[in-house]
Amino acid sequence: MSVTSPKYVGIDFSGDQTQWNPNAKASNVWIAVLEEQVAGCTLASLQRVHQLPGQGRPFARLAAWLANGGFSAAAIDAPFSVPWWLFGQGLPDHAALLAAVDGLAFKPGARLSHR
Repeated sequence: MSVTSPKYVGIDFSGDQTQWNPNAKASNVWIAVLEEQVAGCTLASLQRVHQLPGQGRPFARLAAWLANGGFSAAAIDAPFSVPWWLFGQGLPDHAALLAAVDGLAFKPGARLSHR
């Protein structure tokens, strides 16, 4: 998917890992999409992660949605909210998870910018 005008995705998380539960009635994991226009940014959409299309757990649906692209930048404020079931045998604790994330390669063409 190509980006026609700059879009920014913000994912806000409040609570604990139970917010990712597929049966959570009122999850506090929100996705905001901003579109940049000539006059400034506009809130294009606001939805709970549970409202994303697809099958499976909400975290997996979020990952699939993000993998489709269609945005200029995305950020999540949930460094301690990664669902426990994603740790697996190879990641025994949060420090190991952070080390694994730090070791991920950038997508081709991605740049880290310090302003």
